[in-house]
Amino acid sequence: MHRIDHATATVDNLFTEGDPVGGIAATVMTDDWANAVQEEICEVIEGAGITLNKVDNTQLKAAMYYRLRQVTKFTASGTYTKPSWLAAAIVELIGAGGGGGGSQTGTGDACGAGGGAGGYARKLLLSSSIGATETVTVGAGGAGGVGAAAGSSGGATSFGSLLSATGGGGGGLGNNSTGTVRPDGGAGGVGSGGDISASGSPGSSSGVLSGSGMGIGLGGSSYFSGGGDSGISVSSVINGGDGSLGSGGGGANTSNAGNGTGGTGGAGVVLVYEYV
Repeated sequence: MHRIDHATATVDNLFTEGDPVGGIAATVMTDDWANAVQEEICEVIEGAGITLNKVDNTQLKAAMYYRLRQVTKFTASGTYTKPSWLAAAIVELIGAGGGGGGSQTGTGDACGAGGGAGGYARKLLLSSSIGATETVTVGAGGAGGVGAAAGSSGGATSFGSLLSATGGGGGGLGNNSTGTVRPDGGAGGVGSGGDISASGSPGSSSGVLSGSGMGIGLGGSSYFSGGGDSGISVSSVINGGDGSLGSGGGGANTSNAGNGTGGTGGAGVVLVYEYV
């Protein structure tokens, strides 16, 4: 941005109407100054996520005057009711994490893999884009596998039909008796419909060391939280840690023992930042 700098401007770079009697010319509005003013205004409007509209003369005000009034949080499915005062909202959500894989040994070592984290999406929505009510679905965390069973996938999360994110995949099972000692981690979920849409981190594949269940089957980290832990077992059973806020559950570990249970994936969440 710059002040008018044409030769017809005043010495302090202001506009003047001129004075024909005194021989003072009116200030010429130059194209570079007009374009600078235009682009400065457009940057503010578009930076607020608003699409320029030739017939709407309230867009600059809307971009400048959004103020956060409250945040509505959904940790379970329900219905969002739009407040009468709402000007715009930022909605962000995450799918549920997948459960960690179970593990089973009679003799020897095995550990389940970690569950994947849920996908993530975030979007700025003007009030006119949001219905009077919107159905909110919050995905449930995937159950951890028990013994020779893989973890379950996490559930999808959505805000009406406007944006959504799938849950993470379940971690693979560890079973020494069948040679399944290095199962794959669950895939991360996928976000869609957002200004930002991202995939969750996959769960870690697992492995073993001779004489101990080596716990590297960590749950995938979500946008909001780290994944469930996976311990190291020596002639024992260590169950996988639970995920939280969309992260994956950790894989179970067993060493010369019985059945281990993978951690439960973290449930999804929806946050609605409401602006006036």
